Amino acid sequence: MLCDFVQILPVRDLKYVSEHSQSIKYVHLISSYFLGVVFLFTSIDKLFHYNEFLNALAGYVLTPPAMVSYLALPIIFTELWVGAGLLLNWWRKAAALTSASLLTVFTLALTLNYIYKPGTICGCWFTITLGTATEIHIAQNVVMLGLALTIWGLELDLTKKSASGTIHRAVSS
Repeated sequence: MLCDFVQILPVRDLKYVSEHSQSIKYVHLISSYFLGVVFLFTSIDKLFHYNEFLNALAGYVLTPPAMVSYLALPIIFTELWVGAGLLLNWWRKAAALTSASLLTVFTLALTLNYIYKPGTICGCWFTITLGTATEIHIAQNVVMLGLALTIWGLELDLTKKSASGTIHRAVSS
């Protein structure tokens, strides 16, 4: 069943992975899809709770109050693009790098709020919870940052192997 699902999706063949490490292919895909769904959900959630997101964004130490309305939509649409890009094969490398960049900025902003404005709503989720900058929240961002960098690294390696001709695409029948 999973194999049929994977064949439908535009997935690269990761044959450069040794025979005993084929599970890396599935971990790579599951990681990409997981992070993609997280970004899609957060962006859609922010669109549905746009005014609350503006208020949360205004609460950040790094955000000048006059810039809040100019930053909100680009953040939301970048998250939306990253989520879709991580799900689609041809955008995955760029989306993974962009997600790592976003998560770096988000983690820095959360850390500064944790230090200088504790208790401020983070703006990550509105439907699930109204979270604040906590040590656990910062650690979650660091883990997702590591996941994004791992996806990007595997995509870079895949691109190099593909360019050298060592990867052959599977032909569907």
